[in-house]
Amino acid sequence: MSVRNPMTPEELRNNYEFKVVRRAIMREFPYVLDVGFIDDEINNYNLIFLEIVIDPVKMGEFYGWEINPWIKGIIGRDQRYRATFPSLIFDISYTIGRDEVNEPIMDLIEGIHKSPALPDDLRLPQGRTFNVGAFIINPDGGEW
Repeated sequence: MSVRNPMTPEELRNNYEFKVVRRAIMREFPYVLDVGFIDDEINNYNLIFLEIVIDPVKMGEFYGWEINPWIKGIIGRDQRYRATFPSLIFDISYTIGRDEVNEPIMDLIEGIHKSPALPDDLRLPQGRTFNVGAFIINPDGGEW
Protein backbone atom coordinates (compact mmCIF):
# COMPACT_ATOMS: atom_id res chain seq x y z
CA MET A 1 0.00 0.00 0.00
CA SER A 2 1.41 3.36 -0.93
CA VAL A 3 0.81 6.46 1.17
CA ARG A 4 -1.43 9.12 -0.30
CA ASN A 5 0.13 12.55 -0.23
CA PRO A 6 3.47 11.91 1.48
CA MET A 7 4.84 14.73 3.65
CA THR A 8 8.24 15.72 4.92
CA PRO A 9 8.65 16.09 8.69
CA GLU A 10 9.07 19.84 8.19
CA GLU A 11 5.82 20.06 6.19
CA LEU A 12 4.01 18.23 8.97
CA ARG A 13 5.50 20.43 11.72
CA ASN A 14 4.36 23.51 9.79
CA ASN A 15 0.91 22.11 9.02
CA TYR A 16 -1.84 24.16 10.67
CA GLU A 17 -4.01 21.15 11.54
CA PHE A 18 -1.04 19.52 13.32
CA LYS A 19 -0.41 22.74 15.26
CA VAL A 20 -4.08 23.00 16.29
CA VAL A 21 -4.25 19.33 17.31
CA ARG A 22 -1.02 19.63 19.31
CA ARG A 23 -2.20 22.73 21.17
CA ALA A 24 -5.67 21.30 21.81
CA ILE A 25 -4.34 18.04 23.27
CA MET A 26 -1.92 19.91 25.53
CA ARG A 27 -4.70 22.26 26.68
CA GLU A 28 -7.34 19.58 27.30
CA PHE A 29 -5.08 17.07 29.01
CA PRO A 30 -2.92 18.80 31.64
CA TYR A 31 -0.55 15.85 31.97
CA VAL A 32 0.52 16.09 28.29
CA LEU A 33 3.87 17.86 27.97
CA ASP A 34 4.29 17.65 24.20
CA VAL A 35 2.89 16.04 21.06
CA GLY A 36 5.12 14.98 18.21
CA PHE A 37 5.80 12.19 15.77
CA ILE A 38 8.65 9.98 14.56
CA ASP A 39 10.09 11.67 11.48
CA ASP A 40 10.99 8.42 9.69
CA GLU A 41 7.53 6.90 10.19
CA ILE A 42 5.13 9.60 9.00
CA ASN A 43 4.92 8.14 5.50
CA ASN A 44 4.66 4.46 6.46
CA TYR A 45 0.85 4.64 6.56
CA ASN A 46 -1.90 7.10 5.69
CA LEU A 47 -2.37 7.42 9.46
CA ILE A 48 0.16 9.66 11.19
CA PHE A 49 0.85 8.25 14.64
CA LEU A 50 1.33 10.90 17.32
CA GLU A 51 3.84 10.46 20.12
CA ILE A 52 2.30 11.97 23.26
CA VAL A 53 4.83 12.96 25.91
CA ILE A 54 3.28 12.70 29.36
CA ASP A 55 4.08 13.41 32.98
CA PRO A 56 3.04 10.03 34.47
CA VAL A 57 2.74 11.40 38.00
CA LYS A 58 0.33 14.14 36.88
CA MET A 59 -1.55 11.68 34.69
CA GLY A 60 -1.92 9.24 37.58
CA GLU A 61 -3.20 12.00 39.86
CA PHE A 62 -5.57 13.26 37.14
CA TYR A 63 -7.29 9.88 36.79
CA GLY A 64 -6.62 8.49 40.27
CA TRP A 65 -4.49 5.64 38.90
CA GLU A 66 -1.50 3.91 40.47
CA ILE A 67 1.71 3.84 38.43
CA ASN A 68 3.01 0.32 37.76
CA PRO A 69 6.09 -0.54 39.90
CA TRP A 70 8.48 -0.97 36.94
CA ILE A 71 7.44 2.46 35.61
CA LYS A 72 8.34 4.01 38.98
CA GLY A 73 11.83 2.56 38.51
CA ILE A 74 12.06 3.94 34.99
CA ILE A 75 11.03 7.38 36.22
CA GLY A 76 13.56 7.22 39.07
CA ARG A 77 16.38 6.28 36.69
CA ASP A 78 15.34 8.97 34.16
CA GLN A 79 14.95 6.36 31.42
CA ARG A 80 12.87 6.79 28.29
CA TYR A 81 9.78 4.60 28.03
CA ARG A 82 7.34 4.28 25.14
CA ALA A 83 3.97 2.69 25.89
CA THR A 84 1.37 2.06 23.22
CA PHE A 85 -1.41 1.95 25.83
CA PRO A 86 -1.97 3.64 29.23
CA SER A 87 -2.42 0.18 30.76
CA LEU A 88 1.31 -0.41 30.27
CA ILE A 89 2.06 2.55 32.56
CA PHE A 90 -0.73 2.30 35.12
CA ASP A 91 -2.35 -0.52 37.06
CA ILE A 92 -5.53 -0.43 34.96
CA SER A 93 -7.12 -2.60 32.30
CA TYR A 94 -6.67 -1.97 28.60
CA THR A 95 -10.34 -1.00 28.26
CA ILE A 96 -10.19 1.60 31.03
CA GLY A 97 -7.14 3.23 29.42
CA ARG A 98 -8.78 3.14 26.01
CA ASP A 99 -12.10 4.54 27.23
CA GLU A 100 -10.70 7.26 29.50
CA VAL A 101 -7.59 8.36 27.57
CA ASN A 102 -7.30 7.18 23.97
CA GLU A 103 -10.93 7.69 22.94
CA PRO A 104 -11.24 11.26 24.32
CA ILE A 105 -7.97 12.20 22.58
CA MET A 106 -9.18 10.62 19.34
CA ASP A 107 -12.56 12.40 19.66
CA LEU A 108 -10.70 15.71 19.99
CA ILE A 109 -8.50 14.95 16.97
CA GLU A 110 -11.48 13.87 14.86
CA GLY A 111 -13.48 16.94 15.88
CA ILE A 112 -10.66 19.20 14.71
CA HIS A 113 -10.16 17.21 11.51
CA LYS A 114 -13.85 17.46 10.60
CA SER A 115 -14.37 21.04 11.81
CA PRO A 116 -15.80 23.38 9.17
CA ALA A 117 -13.83 26.16 10.89
CA LEU A 118 -10.58 24.64 9.60
CA PRO A 119 -10.03 25.82 6.00
CA ASP A 120 -9.35 23.03 3.50
CA ASP A 121 -5.99 24.49 2.49
CA LEU A 122 -4.76 24.33 6.11
CA ARG A 123 -5.77 20.71 6.77
CA LEU A 124 -3.67 17.60 6.42
CA PRO A 125 -3.46 16.45 2.81
CA GLN A 126 -6.39 14.36 1.60
CA GLY A 127 -6.34 10.80 2.91
CA ARG A 128 -4.08 11.58 5.88
CA THR A 129 -5.27 11.60 9.51
CA PHE A 130 -3.80 11.44 13.00
CA ASN A 131 -4.00 8.61 15.50
CA VAL A 132 -2.51 8.03 18.95
CA GLY A 133 0.75 6.17 18.50
CA ALA A 134 2.30 6.05 21.95
CA PHE A 135 2.67 7.67 25.33
CA ILE A 136 6.25 8.70 26.10
CA ILE A 137 7.84 9.08 29.53
CA ASN A 138 11.21 10.90 29.84
CA PRO A 139 11.63 11.55 26.09
CA ASP A 140 15.27 12.64 26.53
CA GLY A 141 16.15 9.90 29.01
CA GLY A 142 18.41 6.95 28.46
CA GLU A 143 17.10 3.78 26.87
CA TRP A 144 15.25 1.35 29.11
